[in-house]
Amino acid sequence: MTFLQYQRNIRFVVRRKFDQDDLEMLSYYSGLGRDVKLLITGETLLYFQIGIVQLIYPIYLAKLGLDGIQIGLIITAGQLTSALMALPFGMMADRYGKRLFVLIGAVLCGVAFLVIPVLSSFVHLLVTSLVVGIGMGMFLSSSIAWMLDLTSLGNRRIAFSLSAACISVGFIVSSIIGWIPPLLRGQFGYGELASYGPVVGLPGVCALLAVPIFLVAKKDTVSATRRSFFPRKSMPIIVRIGAVNAIVGLGAGFIIPLFSYWFYMRFGVDEAVLAPLYMIANGMLVISFLLAPRLADMFGTIRTIVYSQVAATGLLILIPLIESYVIVGFIYVIRGLLMNMVGPLIDSFVLGLGDSEERATLSGVMAVSWNAPNSATPTFGGYLMQNVSLSAPFYLCGILYSSAILLFYIFFHGHERRFHSVHASRDVSHV
Repeated sequence: MTFLQYQRNIRFVVRRKFDQDDLEMLSYYSGLGRDVKLLITGETLLYFQIGIVQLIYPIYLAKLGLDGIQIGLIITAGQLTSALMALPFGMMADRYGKRLFVLIGAVLCGVAFLVIPVLSSFVHLLVTSLVVGIGMGMFLSSSIAWMLDLTSLGNRRIAFSLSAACISVGFIVSSIIGWIPPLLRGQFGYGELASYGPVVGLPGVCALLAVPIFLVAKKDTVSATRRSFFPRKSMPIIVRIGAVNAIVGLGAGFIIPLFSYWFYMRFGVDEAVLAPLYMIANGMLVISFLLAPRLADMFGTIRTIVYSQVAATGLLILIPLIESYVIVGFIYVIRGLLMNMVGPLIDSFVLGLGDSEERATLSGVMAVSWNAPNSATPTFGGYLMQNVSLSAPFYLCGILYSSAILLFYIFFHGHERRFHSVHASRDVSHV
């Protein structure tokens, strides 16, 4: 049954019983086990901070009196710490338990965000950002590996895609609440800085609410035989995905974090004009994440990943050649949808190839290998826009993306059939 057919059938749902295809569609995500749903709920609460940090936090820091360099250092400190700590904490999580590090990470993030509204010193805020980075480093690699422990081969792609969709919904909601500070000032008489306090501290409340949810979920199994922190069994996969992720992260850094700046320089539009575009893009991502497992079932995981990323790269290179903001905005949304929708498929597939005792370590490698190069190139992308050409970062990103897609296909196209045959015989369903 196609999606359009399903849409038509919904109109007549009150006139007839569901047929088997309808039930299959409706149960596609409902069949996930209780523990998987608990983990997804906790992840959504913890990642709620993303929209606050990206949209509201920099403005709040500026109104505290911090300059651009200080604001950049505070935000970068948290992101870099999170990326660099994901690997060592992932290795420890494989040894001592993934749920333990998920819980500690959630508590650290919760406490750090709750104290931010009462701080005003650059040094104190920098330390708080480092604490959030450590907490997210603990959480990042451990939660993904824990998800693999709670899923079987049959529902793994579905779980990862639903998780990404829910996190995206949380990101959209956290972005929308930017209207709360003006409301508190206008309707309730809050001072300017005080009006930001509830919003800036809200991620802390969400993170601490996730703690009891993680506690209720099933504890992961820690191997009693593993003695080494070094991931020997998964090393071939680590080397391959590390190389691919490093190239993608390097390319993305040239333009993706600077898209709003490029829109401003190219078309003269500001955040008021860009906000609806970004909301539409994020809303479409939610839908794409939910559809990704279906596409993978239809075309195969590797084909879905490669085809979508090839199309997304082609659209990226096309963007600087177009004169119309409306057309560029449309392409921007479709490009983001195609490029990002397969992220959960990549995570579930690659992590599934790794040894079950080394999944948190592999997850940490994937995080570090992408985030570290990605944090290095935005400065160069900004320099190119300012001094060379507004188009140059797009072309550099496109070349690196194309190289990474080719490498991914070479490294992993032969693994899909073997992956399914091996796991089908040994994987235990958690549904």
